[in-house]
Amino acid sequence: MQEILPLAGIVVVLVLIAVLAFHVKKQRDNHVQLFVYMYGTILEGRLRNLIVCLEDMLDMPDGVETVSETVFSRVEWHRIADRSLCGEFVMLAEQNALGSRAKKTLEHGFDCLSRALAMMPDLPRDREESVRFMRPADRQQWRKLLSESIRSFEAVRRNTVF
Repeated sequence: MQEILPLAGIVVVLVLIAVLAFHVKKQRDNHVQLFVYMYGTILEGRLRNLIVCLEDMLDMPDGVETVSETVFSRVEWHRIADRSLCGEFVMLAEQNALGSRAKKTLEHGFDCLSRALAMMPDLPRDREESVRFMRPADRQQWRKLLSESIRSFEAVRRNTVF
């Protein structure tokens, strides 16, 4: 009987360790899931905001010669043209546990967006200056690039993990 008591104590301790390990793993997974949800919400919101602004640019009638500051502010034009914005979105996609396909889709969307911005003769430099658009023949290509960019961003936005 005296030999069984220490053996039973060891078994009880091992069972308690197993239960605690399971509980700790479950709690850790819950915290990771919380961060994935948080990054997913941030990514989805930022993509939605960018998509809405780009759609506003596409909805402008062809006869309009300039884009006023109502679409993007001066700082936002240069921020969108900056390549580091793509890196921020890719980092959010990584933190959201999206795969390499989503990262490539984001990069493709930003490539199309940067080519569309490169087609614009000048970005606004100050508050009074507006963006002058290109010839009507080039405008169709510009619209196609913006549409492709929007489709890419929308595909990633739909796949964000919640």
